[in-house]
Amino acid sequence: MTAGITRVIVAGQSNPQPYCPDTRVVVDAKYSPLANVPAVSGFRGSFNSDTRIKIKPWQPYGQVLSYPMTYTPLTSSRLWGGASQVLAWRLANQLGHTLSITSWAEGSTGLATDWLPAGVGNKCYRELVNVWNVGNASPYAPTLATAARTVLLWWQGETDAMDSTNSAAYQANWNTFIAQLRTDLGIANLKVLLVKLNAASSTTFKANVRSAQVAIQGADSSRITLFDTDAYALSGDGLHYISTVAETIGLAIATAIDGMV
Repeated sequence: MTAGITRVIVAGQSNPQPYCPDTRVVVDAKYSPLANVPAVSGFRGSFNSDTRIKIKPWQPYGQVLSYPMTYTPLTSSRLWGGASQVLAWRLANQLGHTLSITSWAEGSTGLATDWLPAGVGNKCYRELVNVWNVGNASPYAPTLATAARTVLLWWQGETDAMDSTNSAAYQANWNTFIAQLRTDLGIANLKVLLVKLNAASSTTFKANVRSAQVAIQGADSSRITLFDTDAYALSGDGLHYISTVAETIGLAIATAIDGMV
């Protein structure tokens, strides 16, 4: 059993998004409709539905997850989703973490265009900080304040890798993003599990982003761990993982996070 609360922040594009019956139900990030991982704060929905997901009463931000959580591996080949759900399940049920998750993940968003802290391209950054702050102001705040560790899971890069300018600026934009995020969250030594763009990605400028991600980790190796995805097969679009593969990645990510903390 891991002592103390583990807070995981999930951010990025569509691959870490959870299954959700309706992409619109949590666009304001106020509540989570997840069934199999209850009380997860601020998830934005994915593009797919699944018959095993049923809407439970929506839960407030920041709630510490109740146990045991139930999880049934998917057998479908639907695109997207699953990784966030299964990583939470493994951390809580198999690795002994008392867990709270805050997330804002949105498909087709770029670090340069949606995640920078200032300017017109900051909608996702703003939403992520917002769900964190609301969780900290929730009835669960006294419990969350005792968190022993916090890890950012950053799974993003495809959109920037489609543009020569944005891919070339990826490391500089990351430095701006993470410095301000650590300030805004009040966690100077926030650890990051950085998911590396798959070598088989269909994006034109993937080499720029992949090399930037390696450089990012090398420049901040005490706080950033790089998670390699090359062993995991992408779907036909060269961007996403089918649900069964995403859930396998989720299990591995949970193990990596456990090793970081």
